[in-house]
Amino acid sequence: MKSCIIHFLPALSGDCFVLEFKNKECIIIDCGYKTTYRSELKPLLQKLASKGCRVTLLVITHADRDHIEGAIEFIKENGKASCPSIITVENIWYNGIYNTLCYNPELRERMSKSSNSQDKKINYYLSGKLSQLPDTTGDISASNCIDFEQLCINNGYKINANFPDGIVKRNFSSFDEKSKESIQIGKCKIIVLLPSQNEIVKLSKTLHYGLLSILGRNYAISQDSRFVKLCEIILETTAETINQEEFVSASIDSIESWVGTSRLTEMNDYNKASIVIEIQYDDLKMLFTGDSESELWYKYLEKEYDVVKISHHGTTKPNVKMIETTKGRFAYISTNGYKNNQHPEKDTIARLILAGYKTICFNYNNPYRDFLIKNQGKYKYEVLFEQTDVEL
Repeated sequence: MKSCIIHFLPALSGDCFVLEFKNKECIIIDCGYKTTYRSELKPLLQKLASKGCRVTLLVITHADRDHIEGAIEFIKENGKASCPSIITVENIWYNGIYNTLCYNPELRERMSKSSNSQDKKINYYLSGKLSQLPDTTGDISASNCIDFEQLCINNGYKINANFPDGIVKRNFSSFDEKSKESIQIGKCKIIVLLPSQNEIVKLSKTLHYGLLSILGRNYAISQDSRFVKLCEIILETTAETINQEEFVSASIDSIESWVGTSRLTEMNDYNKASIVIEIQYDDLKMLFTGDSESELWYKYLEKEYDVVKISHHGTTKPNVKMIETTKGRFAYISTNGYKNNQHPEKDTIARLILAGYKTICFNYNNPYRDFLIKNQGKYKYEVLFEQTDVEL
């Protein structure tokens, strides 16, 4: 192999990437849904383990179901970190509900066992809300309530051990300071571009006010799965509005006509607190963006990357500043979500092409396939559909 294989797994409307480096180190970035883990990620990890590979870092960019659900299943099945059933995992980065809520000393004081009256309020609220949640994968069960943070701790995994206060965040405020803040993970140098302390504080406030509205001003932070599920629902209900683009057929002969068709929907505080990282291995530079808003971190970007994971499954607004600032040899857009979520947006795709991104990779087909293939020669780009492995 060359330096790295990008395993770009089909994760429905979510994300799941495995970076396999030539020295047998691997980095996992998000794990999609349960079905992603069972049908795609687990077989790949078993294959990698049989080759002598190990996972030096597992990153869960944020706790949306389409990023973390598969990770819960993976850690459950992998078991103890000291004697893994599938593959060795050396480090985990994840900003969970407890370390987010308890970032604020005032909220940390609320850590206690909840009262019976609070338990009743939580159970009453969940009994109504859980029945309303869409069954995205056809396989939602009570195990989704497991707190990922506690699961990792109970099984002896190192979680956020590279950060003194236990929270993955950016610790610099200028491009010139960036190189001093790289973290060595195996042979990779990794730099955190997001979240900053500001995004962590905002997310903490979002959770705090949601809990106040449901449980009252004297609520307690309890360490149980029902409380975690309540927090997850609070964050999910702050989801951004779905864009409603008008479908453009292949009869349109200009990529330029796609620019400006997005409503530029704003990301919520939950997505804005996603973990965004640069990874450098040998001469490769890669950028993974979660579901974040590039307005918050574009000032720290290099001029060019080998790999850029497009934010929020190809929605336009969070990617505009990034596309204006940097280029990538390969742009990755992970989603099957056009029908339900209106992504990827054609505005994003057009901006990537016109900015000079040479290869755009999709892990699923989308309505623009024929038009994009037809125009490859005219605009000098390449599109790849459903090609899960790319060697760099």
